[in-house]
Amino acid sequence: MNSPPGSNRSTDPPLHWSTVGIRKPRLLIMMIALLLVGGLSSYMILPRMEDPVLTARAATISTRFPVADAAQVEALVTDRIEKAIREVEQIKEIRSQSRSGASLITVELRDDVYEPGPIWSRIRGKVEDSIAFLPAEASRPQFDEIDVRAFAWIGALTWAQDSEPNYAILGRFAKDLEDRIRAISGTDDVSQFGKPDEEIVVEVDQSRLANVGLSAVDVADSIRGDDARNAAGTLRSDNESIAVEMANQLNSVEAIRQLPLKNSGEQGNFVVIGDVAKVERTIADPPAELGQMNGQAAMLLGAMVRNRSRIDTWRAELGDVVDGFRAELPPAIELVDVLDQNQYVQGRLSELLGNLAIGSLAVLCVVWLLMGWRNALMVSMALPLVSLAVLSGMRINETPIHQMSVAGLIIALGLLIDNAIVIVDSVSSQIRSGKSHLQAVSATGRILAIPLLASTLTTAFAFAPICLMEGPAGEFVGAMAMNVVISVASSLLLSLLIIAPLAAMLDRIGTRDQTSAAGVRPGFLKPVFERIVLTSIRRPILTAAGCAALAAAGIVSMSMLPMQFFPPADRDQFHIEVELPPNASFAELKTLTNEISKELGNNPRVQQSTWLLGRTAPAFYYNIITNRLGAKNYAHGIVQLDSKKDGSAEIRKVQRDLQTRFPEARLLARQLEQGPPFTAPIELRFFGPNLDVLRELGEKSRKLLSGLEDVVHVRVELNDSTPTVQVDVSTEDAQLAGLRPGQIASQINAQLDGAVGGFVLQQTEQIPVRVRIAGHQRANFEDLNQLSLVFPSADGPRQIPLSAVADLKLKPTTATVARLNSIRMQEVQVFLQAGTLPSKVQAKLQSKMKEVGWTLPPRYSMEFGGESSKRGEAVGNLMASVGILIAAMITTLVLSIGSFRGAVVIGAVAMMAVGFGGASLYLFGFPFGFMAIVGIMGLIGIAINDSIVVLTALREDEAASAGDEQAILRVTLHETRHVLATTFTTIAGFLPLILAGGGFWPPMAIAIAGGVVGCTLLALVFVPSSFGWLVRRKQASAESAPAMIRRPIEVFRQHSVT
Repeated sequence: MNSPPGSNRSTDPPLHWSTVGIRKPRLLIMMIALLLVGGLSSYMILPRMEDPVLTARAATISTRFPVADAAQVEALVTDRIEKAIREVEQIKEIRSQSRSGASLITVELRDDVYEPGPIWSRIRGKVEDSIAFLPAEASRPQFDEIDVRAFAWIGALTWAQDSEPNYAILGRFAKDLEDRIRAISGTDDVSQFGKPDEEIVVEVDQSRLANVGLSAVDVADSIRGDDARNAAGTLRSDNESIAVEMANQLNSVEAIRQLPLKNSGEQGNFVVIGDVAKVERTIADPPAELGQMNGQAAMLLGAMVRNRSRIDTWRAELGDVVDGFRAELPPAIELVDVLDQNQYVQGRLSELLGNLAIGSLAVLCVVWLLMGWRNALMVSMALPLVSLAVLSGMRINETPIHQMSVAGLIIALGLLIDNAIVIVDSVSSQIRSGKSHLQAVSATGRILAIPLLASTLTTAFAFAPICLMEGPAGEFVGAMAMNVVISVASSLLLSLLIIAPLAAMLDRIGTRDQTSAAGVRPGFLKPVFERIVLTSIRRPILTAAGCAALAAAGIVSMSMLPMQFFPPADRDQFHIEVELPPNASFAELKTLTNEISKELGNNPRVQQSTWLLGRTAPAFYYNIITNRLGAKNYAHGIVQLDSKKDGSAEIRKVQRDLQTRFPEARLLARQLEQGPPFTAPIELRFFGPNLDVLRELGEKSRKLLSGLEDVVHVRVELNDSTPTVQVDVSTEDAQLAGLRPGQIASQINAQLDGAVGGFVLQQTEQIPVRVRIAGHQRANFEDLNQLSLVFPSADGPRQIPLSAVADLKLKPTTATVARLNSIRMQEVQVFLQAGTLPSKVQAKLQSKMKEVGWTLPPRYSMEFGGESSKRGEAVGNLMASVGILIAAMITTLVLSIGSFRGAVVIGAVAMMAVGFGGASLYLFGFPFGFMAIVGIMGLIGIAINDSIVVLTALREDEAASAGDEQAILRVTLHETRHVLATTFTTIAGFLPLILAGGGFWPPMAIAIAGGVVGCTLLALVFVPSSFGWLVRRKQASAESAPAMIRRPIEVFRQHSVT
């Protein structure tokens, strides 16, 4: 920037506050030392993790109601609990699934809730209040918060030999390892998975039991009566008191076998349980959950780290514990790592920090070429200094080091360098104009402090919507935006207080040659550029129209881009969901997952597969939500690949191969997604009262979706049905036998599922004793018909088959009744091939629905869920504060520039920058998603920064502010160097992210690096052209004014900003 040299020092303005560093070098050294100490200590202390921690805003309420079908569970359990909790105003959404024998309600809190603890307490209280209105047969509702964190480490204890696995031994070793991990400093929680419940099964023989006139219920009652665990009182005397306890407590399988049931009538002999039943300790049948790894039985342990602990330090200590534990294992048991989050954290952060280092080096080279090595040295100092300041800010804000917080530094690279470039260039110019080093720093601060503050504030306002955005998406990217704000603010302060004084001090050292001072010369390009700028100044309307047309084309092209909320994760893991029909047995599921494991083992890229049968796998990624528990027809697998290379293609291949090999199952090979979780990429939700109509809508949707490309599977929730045996008791026949339907139901339940009679306590484990008939006597419809019922008679207990008092019918029943906010819902979940954009498939679906003339019956409605719903919520939260921040941005521009017209020019630059960013995305073929939005916001900041500096230079030049075309050209050419430096440094800084590939960073990097080229055009062509046009227009207006007011206008013009 050129400023008239001040030859008369007595008239010099007072020194600017930015000269404190050059006036007091010791203070300058102290500031640098403080940054070093604060930044480096923060780096050592700050916790590290792969992704940001999200607030746990979801919880489940599960209730068992064994004797009811789905409709009864909905009416008698689900609806009553929902009515009770609906009174809590912080609830955003209530989803429920009523299945035969069970109710599952998922509660989600509003996005503005950040301290959910007190609200969960209120909801627990409401659930407790609802218990009084539930049926007596229903269990106590169980409330569980859903933890949205991922485990830091998951290990699998596998049974590594061909014999039948001993889960009791596996369990003991798992408990030992759990205790050791809990003792590690920084461990938050340790959970076991795949551990089947053990029980002692008394499997009675119907015929033998009939001979003694007893039922399974009688046997269970007898065992319970012999298991005396209640207190027997206390002996008290004047001297002491002694507790009395019963010694008749069950403590082994053999003790149960020897329990007497009935006097045989022969010489005082008793019939013992071992005479009529087989007694053994085994796992529950079917088990609630079971673990497998590569086809072998396994139990999984997952460990979580406290949020404020360093995962690398914790993992090193865990490694020592695990290695020591492995050395103590017997040959039959192995411990295998399933997940090591530290490996991904270090890899992700190393990659980002490497990109930051390469980008910084590229920036240094570009600045060296354009501004010379002296200036490049000073500009490059901004990078480490600002990084240290940001680390200190992260420590104050309690922000961990993860991919998003590091990304904030990468995004701010071009922005923070801009301030340093402008400051260093201005100091050099002031020195060359004849000012002393102290005056040069003072003049730079006085001229640039307010404009750069304005550009910093406008950049902060551009990113503020992300900082203020509520909900999971805001928490996911909020640290990135906050670090950008801290970076640009730190850059302004450090450039004025440290960089400017250092640049002046460096100028004192040695002689200043042309290369070190000015960098490379433009050569033959300068005359061409001069003609372009001069032409634009002389033809401002055409220039503005051309720039606006280019920006408009970019905005139009942006509207044609496919939408993508967040891209898939680049990871060497994926997961597989397996679902059999609702009536499938657990044994079928186990056989199927073994076969799938073998099939995966034949794939050379698959290293291992770990399965949990009956429930969702442990959260090995932060948005894997546990939403399936106790599902005997469901299994969830974690598949480890050899690398993340071509992950989408490999997942598509696995999906194709498994679906062909196992057509009887619903198989989904799913890529890991980033951002807030959703069940399916596309969800159609139909709402209405009648289940039959909802089923028809679901089936109609399934047929429509079956013809769409890239659709792997369509799950229609309400259309799943399960066969049910209906026992129709003849009350007359039952009364003749002295039985009632309720008694018959109890006897059937005891013989099929078993009646619990006491328990055996071993160490801290309580093992129930379950009595039921033998498996081969309860396997099919005919066995149920011949089931023996015991009834009283004058001659003693007698037995009759169930068929004598009841008719049995097989009928289909609704497997699930789903509701959203207490309204019945049919949800159609659409799963896609890995790498397919949901927005494209959804657009095709909507087009197809329009073609067929899709209509809904009266009182029925439809909405889309899945990715589009989450995207809409996030964008809505993002835009919630945009209006206020735009007003603040405009106010800042008007106050700093001193003119509404100048603020309009800068505002036009900001709007056109959006178009250039969109054009870059379109040209390079990237979808429009959240990271693209972040990139465009960063691009707006760069465009505003450059334009404000150019506009400030024009207004500071007396001839240019008078409208002189040559003066405007001269000032613009002078500012070109630092504008081009900003452009090339931005491109160089983001080039590593672009070349690294993947789906997460390139859209953001392309939006900024590509769009900055157009923003350079705006700063160097549109801004000078518009400035000259506004000045000339103002002069014409003043000249046409009456003479009496012309002179005041001329005086005002000398002191105003156009």
